[in-house]
Amino acid sequence: MLKSILIKNLLLNSLNDTKKLKFISEFAIYLVIAALFSSGISIYFEQKLSSYKNDLIRLELKEFKIQEWLTDAPKTNLEFKTGKFNYDLIEGNSNFNLGKNRYYFHLLTIYPDTIDLAITDIELINNKSLNKKYEIEKIKSENEVIGDFITEIFDKYPEELISDPEYARSM
Repeated sequence: MLKSILIKNLLLNSLNDTKKLKFISEFAIYLVIAALFSSGISIYFEQKLSSYKNDLIRLELKEFKIQEWLTDAPKTNLEFKTGKFNYDLIEGNSNFNLGKNRYYFHLLTIYPDTIDLAITDIELINNKSLNKKYEIEKIKSENEVIGDFITEIFDKYPEELISDPEYARSM
């Protein structure tokens, strides 16, 4: 009620003084336009910041994948070196039935799954220069050939033998 009386009083006084009415209306239009520009600029920069934040999150996820591989690679390499050391220790011992072919075939059965996991992560990272540099498509096709070879060898064994936990543990 007070607002309407105030506005009515202001308009009645302004009708007598047109300069004052023109100034008030231009000032009000200026404030509205300034508010629109301010809102537009604010929305633009918030969208830019949001875009940068999303890019940063994507880069952090790529970094986590890379860090995971950098953490797992030395551990896996140590396991292979330990296995090679054990093989070198018992190579000539007649009490152990471990031939060189059997040892390297055991390593060969592990590699395709590891390479598939690495290729999946490389595709998630989607770095085109690394894909070209390391010829990922060539590695992928070679890995499929190796996987087919391993599957062909395992298909020759009876299913009961492969599903036997004792036999699987000895491999």
